[in-house]
Amino acid sequence: MEDVKEGQSYELVITNASGLFRYRIGDIVKVVGFHNQCPVVEFQYRRGQMLSVRGEKVSEALFLDSLKKAVSQWPGAQLIDYCCAESGIMGDSIGGSDPHYQVFIELKGVRNLTEEQRYKLDICLQQNSAVYKSFRIKGSIGPMRVQLVAAGAFKELRKHMMAFSNTSPNTFKMHRVLRRKEYADFLLGKTVS
Repeated sequence: MEDVKEGQSYELVITNASGLFRYRIGDIVKVVGFHNQCPVVEFQYRRGQMLSVRGEKVSEALFLDSLKKAVSQWPGAQLIDYCCAESGIMGDSIGGSDPHYQVFIELKGVRNLTEEQRYKLDICLQQNSAVYKSFRIKGSIGPMRVQLVAAGAFKELRKHMMAFSNTSPNTFKMHRVLRRKEYADFLLGKTVS
């Protein structure tokens, strides 16, 4: 801990006196300052929660920043929750064969999204990620497909995921990148726009 530097990101690894040695919990944190000699950290993303349909590797933090920028441009919209899936896991659930991101969002204050609003998220991600933008320009990655889900859809998904994995509510962390088709299909069934 004494070697960490402000502005740098680190993966948390836990060791304790009762036999838990070098346990990787998967959280990436950024040191944003110090309180006396103790680092003050800010959660960045979960390891393995990267979007990548062509090797572009968009982190959870980068995607969330782009999503917040897009939502701020949608009048009256307030982001409640979100997650994404790579088109490869979707199979026949959706149309089109070009690799893309399937984005599920729950908003407050909005009942419907226009095509222009949906495309704004893609534009914001292109502005934040030169690699994503280059793949979009080349046509290697198609435009993301944004689905507005019903209020409470993510609470229901959490319950479903916790029941399936026997995880307690205290330790469960919502997946921002869905890796299982049944979870994506669950949210597709909750789509309102």
